[in-house]
Amino acid sequence: MVFFFGFYDNKFSNKLTIPYFTNKGEYQDVKLYRIYISNNKWKISLISKEYEFYENENFAYISNIDNYSIFSLLTIEEAQKFDENELLNIGNFTKANPAFRANLKILFNGGGYSSYQHEYPFEMTKIKGGIVSNIFSIFDLEAEKNYLLLRNIYFKPINHFFSIFLIDKKSDRILKEFIVETNKSNIIEIDKKYISPEVSLV
Repeated sequence: MVFFFGFYDNKFSNKLTIPYFTNKGEYQDVKLYRIYISNNKWKISLISKEYEFYENENFAYISNIDNYSIFSLLTIEEAQKFDENELLNIGNFTKANPAFRANLKILFNGGGYSSYQHEYPFEMTKIKGGIVSNIFSIFDLEAEKNYLLLRNIYFKPINHFFSIFLIDKKSDRILKEFIVETNKSNIIEIDKKYISPEVSLV
């Protein structure tokens, strides 16, 4: 089972393209379901009219996804096994070899876009850990703006706030703290002054 999501605010919009077939060209009678948290419970529903949604026999297209919803392809029988207390690995269609692939197009509202291979495996929802990444390798000093787009999907229906930091490895000093949220697509602008080989995201 895999999940899909988007990033959306006054600077970014998105378009998600999900195939209704595997990489081997196999089809199954699956529907695209929205999964979200309400009153500390997971909820599931078919796509509602609040989204720009279009589908044909081969693809589903969703635009302007909010930062809290996730999506998955399930049969009706699988959706009936949904548990409001924790995400379960109930979808078999996307357990494909080669791996199932979708596409997320992120559009910058001032012009320009990037497209990414897009899927979030169920197994990642159970992993506890952290990120350590040198930001010099992932941001661009020549760019007008740099943004960190961070999504964490946790199997429990909670929105928990936690901190991530920019740290100078030479001086072992915290340069900047950002507050982010579990089960949300977080969008963070990174000031150019922090883009250095000595600075890591932790």
